[in-house]
Amino acid sequence: TYTEKLDTWVAHFLKGKFVGGNELTIADFKAVPLLIAAMQPAVEAKIGLTVSDRVKQYVKDFCDVVPSSSMLSQANGYSIVEYLAGKM
Repeated sequence: TYTEKLDTWVAHFLKGKFVGGNELTIADFKAVPLLIAAMQPAVEAKIGLTVSDRVKQYVKDFCDVVPSSSMLSQANGYSIVEYLAGKM
């Protein structure tokens, strides 16, 4: 299942705060948009997917240090979070 695959990914790649340890890498910029979408209530409602607290913390840590990540949640209705919220 997706949850099992995600748990495997987390165990393998998130040994530190980010994919590369405690420093951001390009891999974090690839993973976070996908994970922030997976975390949304609309996804849980549609397919029953829930992500682990570790994934939620990883996304939060990323968003805390990357100011431009706000575009994932606030973009005048065009962000991933806003789009999926409209699907509820």
